[in-house]
Amino acid sequence: MTSENVVDKMTQKVKFLEALSQRDLVAIEQILEDNITYFGASKNDFISKMAFIFNQMTLAGQKGYLKLMQHKKHKNTFYIYSDVFNKSYKFIIEEDNGKLLKVYNSKKVRSVDDAEQISDLDLYFGEDERVGFKPSAIYLKTLYECKSAYEELEKNTINIITSLDINNWLVKHTLLFDKVYPQYQYFKLNDFRNLFFIIKWYFEILQKSDRVKVALKDFKNCKIEEIDDWCVHYNRLYFCETMGFQSLPLIIEYKNRRIRFNNKSNIYFTGDDFFAIVRFNEIFLNCFNTSGINNSRCSH
Repeated sequence: MTSENVVDKMTQKVKFLEALSQRDLVAIEQILEDNITYFGASKNDFISKMAFIFNQMTLAGQKGYLKLMQHKKHKNTFYIYSDVFNKSYKFIIEEDNGKLLKVYNSKKVRSVDDAEQISDLDLYFGEDERVGFKPSAIYLKTLYECKSAYEELEKNTINIITSLDINNWLVKHTLLFDKVYPQYQYFKLNDFRNLFFIIKWYFEILQKSDRVKVALKDFKNCKIEEIDDWCVHYNRLYFCETMGFQSLPLIIEYKNRRIRFNNKSNIYFTGDDFFAIVRFNEIFLNCFNTSGINNSRCSH
């Protein structure tokens, strides 16, 4: 019997699991059918999600096949494991003699907190991404408003904004955010919801820029022997208030005096207030790491 004949005799379930392990999207596309749901979503949406996850694995350095495991007690439950992510993906498969009837997992999202734990790397679809979802007129209006607000900042071309622009955008769309924030089950609202949340977080840090500028002026006037005292004095400002500014994937373009929101975004920040915080963080961290001080003073 040839290897091709062996493959032909494999069930749809086995072929699917092996294709998942091999991260073979072409095979997955050929194996799956359109008439069942995959984690509640359509075949196309499921494959798009897997394509994104597999690509992220590759970018993170995943080599070879993913480990495929079967639950010891529940024989219809399988896991694929990525070592670079240290993460398992659970697949519960309903079948009839090896033919797929339904593919899902047991993950539940029952609150905003639950939803905020879901990342793009998770196999979970929002209620409005699933087969059979029937949007109401109110939902469609809200979705349109969210897309419009999102596209005011995230355009198809470079959009350079200042802290004043950010303030105006936040003020304009606060009521919309307050309305959609609790609607955790609708994932198509997430682009706006997440952008508003992060932009607001940055803006709150920018409110420290006046104090940061004072700190930079004090540093400029410091003698070498006074630098440790400067670190002590501004310890809380850094550890409690500005440190997080560069914890997210900002791309700082010193030459162009602008800061890209992330490597996929067309949003760029500009202004002395942004760069004052960047400069303060760099100076403080360098001084802190080379000084005799070895603890922060940020109490919660």
